[in-house]
Parts: sequence; C-alpha cells; structure tokens
Amino acid sequence: MREGEPRFEEQEEPQYKPQPPEEQERTQGLMRVVGSSPEKQQQIIEESKERFDKKVSKEEFTEELELTPDKLKIMDTVLSKMPEFIEQFGGKMPPITKDHILIMDYNKLDDKQKKLLEKTYTKGMYDSQSQKAIILFDSKNQNNEDFAGLLTHEIMHFCAFQSMTAKEVQDKPKFFGLLGGKDGETRMEITPRVLGLSLIHKNGKKLEEYYNEIDEAVTTILTDDFYTQYLRKIPEIEEDSFSRFTRPSAEKANLWSPMANYQDFKIDFSHILIDILQKNPQSFKTKEDVFNVFAKAYFTGKRLELAKAIEKTYGKGSFRELGKGKNKRKIKTKYD
Repeated sequence: MREGEPRFEEQEEPQYKPQPPEEQERTQGLMRVVGSSPEKQQQIIEESKERFDKKVSKEEFTEELELTPDKLKIMDTVLSKMPEFIEQFGGKMPPITKDHILIMDYNKLDDKQKKLLEKTYTKGMYDSQSQKAIILFDSKNQNNEDFAGLLTHEIMHFCAFQSMTAKEVQDKPKFFGLLGGKDGETRMEITPRVLGLSLIHKNGKKLEEYYNEIDEAVTTILTDDFYTQYLRKIPEIEEDSFSRFTRPSAEKANLWSPMANYQDFKIDFSHILIDILQKNPQSFKTKEDVFNVFAKAYFTGKRLELAKAIEKTYGKGSFRELGKGKNKRKIKTKYD
C-alpha cells in the first residue's frame, strides 16, 4: 500500500469519539466527522444539523413539480415504511420529511438543462451538503411506478451511513465547505468521506471515489426489495402500472426508467456475490447472505466483515482494488 492511499480494510473509525454516538437516535444524515479536534467535530455536526433542519424554499424553484394526491400518498408510504425496512440491516433513518425532498419537473426545464441531464442520465441525487433529496420527474413519460422508484432510490442514499473529513488548512478550501473564514483564523476544509459504500479519498487536489458502482448496485437492489415489499400493490401504483413498451415514447421512457442506468452495475455485482458465495461456503449459504453483509456495511459504516469476505475471495489487497470499478480494477470475476 502506497503512502496516502486509503486503508479500506479498516472499519470507519474516527480519530475521536463519534459524534453523535451510534446508540443515540439519528438526528440528521451526517453521522460522523473524522479529523481535527473534538470541539471542531462537534461544531461541524451542529452546523450540519442546521442545514438538515433548513426547509427547501419552494419559491426558489419555479421548475418544481406539482404533486398529485397519488404522489403524496406514495411519498408518505416511502417515508413511513423506510425505518422498519433498513432496521433489518442495522440502519437508522434520519427524521426525513417532505421538506427534505425537492421534486423537479423535467418538462419545465430549458433545452440546455435537458441536454445536460440527458447526457449525464441524471434523474435524481442526494445532496449530502444540504441534506436534501432531489428528484427529476418527467410527467409526460413516467408514471407513479417510476416516481416511487426514483424517490425510494434517493431516500435510500439519504439513509445510508455518512461521514465527513475535517482538516485544518491555511489557504481557501477548494472542496466541500469550511469553518472560520476571518483573517488569521484556522480554516477547516470539510470533504465527504463515506456515503453508503462509496469511499471518497483526497489525492492532492482531487477527490477519488471508490465503490461507487457497487454502492449504486446495492442501492438499486434495496430499492427493488423495498418496492416489492411495500409499494407494488398499493392502489396508487397498481392502478397506474402498465408496460413501458406500450407507451407513446417507449425508448425515452426506458431511458428515464428509475434505475435503468445501473443494470450493468447490478450484473457485475451479482457476479461478485456469486464468487464470494462459492469461495466461502462455510460463511455463506445463499447470495442473500452475502448481500446482507454489503447492506449492513452500507447502513452502518462497519466494513470489517465485508473486507474479510472480499479478501478471502480475491486475495490480499483486493478490497481496495475491487472498489475501483469494473473497467479499472485488475480483479476479474469468473464471468469476466
């Protein structure tokens, strides 16, 4: 391991006592701050909580979608059922309300915005700085089923384990945020560290992300499972559900389907699950057993069990290597 590279085989352990402690009720998205002093960590936690509590200003967004009673019912179902769903993996849901969710109407965007979004396939995101879920909905080509999938996916990201790194700097931070700001004061550079399974490492002046593909695969599978358990049969979705291929714009509808862009990630992740299952028969009996280890790391930040399973399967140092993504890693599954 070269100096400065992230030590992924370790659990997400901060230098000081976690703030807030894990046994307490989760009060926001951010769960830990690593680095700096305990006092600065607490200050960052408190300022993050202020951002979490700040309501989305509806007047700022003229592109916001007007939600129908059906969509409001779907949103209520997702928010009310999510705590018991993630609890089975050790997860705790922040007190998310409708005020933490911004639904944008794709059809109200200008042509430049539409081209950018179609190029990047962006349909939604969780913004860990503002602690808000942002959904982009195309009401002409999507229905309640799509809305439920998009919303659940981003709320799942919101509920995942989240931590930040704080570092004292002399010059103006170029990354996530800062504390201080007056001349002569110590400034704090605050950067993302962990979001779910994604691990963010600062390398010089750029941020490198590991496990993003697997993180999205796990999020998508969790979304699928939640949809099957809680949403598939509710009237607001069952009455509005029909085949994409019967729609007037089937090609575009498929492009904008809730998780269409992560299918390749899911396939590769399935191959990884099979590898781990077959090479660790004493530890796992089914693919679901293996998946649960990933899901627990996703929600709790504790990756030691996951790292051991991966390194037993692919060899020493493979945990970090696997996180580079299918096209960059040296590791090959039996299906590659």
